[in-house]
Amino acid sequence: MARRGDGLYLRGIMWYLDCRINGARHVVRLGKNIQRTTAGELANVKRAAILRGEAGIGKKRKDISIEKAKEAFLDWTVTNKRPRTVRVYRQQLERLAISFSGKTLGQISSFDVERHKRDWAEQGARIQANREIAVLKNLVNKAKTWGHYEGENPALGVKMQEEPKRRLRYFDANGEPKLLEVSPEPLRSLIIIGTNTGIRIAARGAHPKMIGRGSRPRPPHGASRLCQERTDEKHTVEQPSQSGVSPAQENQSE
Repeated sequence: MARRGDGLYLRGIMWYLDCRINGARHVVRLGKNIQRTTAGELANVKRAAILRGEAGIGKKRKDISIEKAKEAFLDWTVTNKRPRTVRVYRQQLERLAISFSGKTLGQISSFDVERHKRDWAEQGARIQANREIAVLKNLVNKAKTWGHYEGENPALGVKMQEEPKRRLRYFDANGEPKLLEVSPEPLRSLIIIGTNTGIRIAARGAHPKMIGRGSRPRPPHGASRLCQERTDEKHTVEQPSQSGVSPAQENQSE
């Protein structure tokens, strides 16, 4: 923790400056066997040098164009992410490169990012705007980690837009056969297992996702729940009882 006041302290015969400038801590040796007054004057010189460096005076900050940063980030995603994630990132980065074409990361301001967000919002694509802002934030952070860029992240101060909540969809007795008819394997088998056992299934790459027992609200008795975005329809699918006989068959036997 940086020291308060002038930040000077003596350890043995060595004077030190311990201060925090623009959120970064700096600990600098000032000299041995000197008076406190002299240490204070040296501290002022060190502070001025640090501030000049922070402001870019006398030192050129590292910067990189959005195009080169995009290529470096895509190379990293190919190595560390799944193919589907790489494909999505590539599409989002292409749109970001168009919005900030010809600029370096240091020339992109928070206002530019807000304008990019507004353009998507006017098209009714709030979720897409949030995803691209998150990718831009990640890209700038990676560029700083790799030493390609020295500066602020323009996406940090940009507030994400509120996204629509997902709604639950229930299928009726006629809905399950239709769903199974159009579902390829192994998704079809997973749906049968999920609707008959209540286990939680997240079929990667398939939509809608099967959801069984979990922390979310449970569906009505004898129904299986399917999660899908942007739908207000509500249906039910009969689920066999513990005896293996559906509720409809039990009613007929009675």
